[in-house]
Amino acid sequence: MAHYVPGIMPVESVIARFQFIVPKEWSSKYRPVCIHLAGTGDHHYWRRRTLMARPMIKEARMASLLLENPYYGCRKPKDQVRSSLKNVSDLFVMGGALILESAALLHWLEREGYGPLGMTGISMGGHVSLF
Repeated sequence: MAHYVPGIMPVESVIARFQFIVPKEWSSKYRPVCIHLAGTGDHHYWRRRTLMARPMIKEARMASLLLENPYYGCRKPKDQVRSSLKNVSDLFVMGGALILESAALLHWLEREGYGPLGMTGISMGGHVSLF
């Protein structure tokens, strides 16, 4: 997002951060991956890793990429209190950044030979994953 609209994001939010959780071994020639987008107030990875990624590895040998939202967790501006965004426009910037970051990650995963690929999310992450 910062590439297309310089200065629109706080410095702390510019660099995307994620965890990539892969099975020790794949059960077929395919290497499926699902990108999980965070819901409102989900500041780190624990909830998605524990409730979504680990069961997906165990049941389907499917990898998960957990993307951290701008304005949340390590990407939260220093002057922001908890999940309360300072401006209404920050919500639109967050959504746009997530869409662009997800697209870049999907292209990267495809280039690296992963697939099939999917996206999911809870709450706000579910809304953004539809794009």
